[in-house]
Amino acid sequence: RANNYKLHFLETATGLLFILTTDPSAPDMRERLLACSSLYNELVVKNPMATSDQPTEYVCADFMSALTKRVSSRDVA
Repeated sequence: RANNYKLHFLETATGLLFILTTDPSAPDMRERLLACSSLYNELVVKNPMATSDQPTEYVCADFMSALTKRVSSRDVA
């Protein structure tokens, strides 16, 4: 915790980190980070079209779009 921002993070069982910085007065973001992790699992990990030799931008385009919407919304669910 710092004076001008608050750092929230979630580390998954596989070691993937989800990190979010907010205003210091923001509430706990654990549920929002769990929702981001769930999106990642659905749109990247379970994507049968994704292969390790594809560019990250291609594999993650849907995830990044959904993540942007999720983070900018007020609803976590």
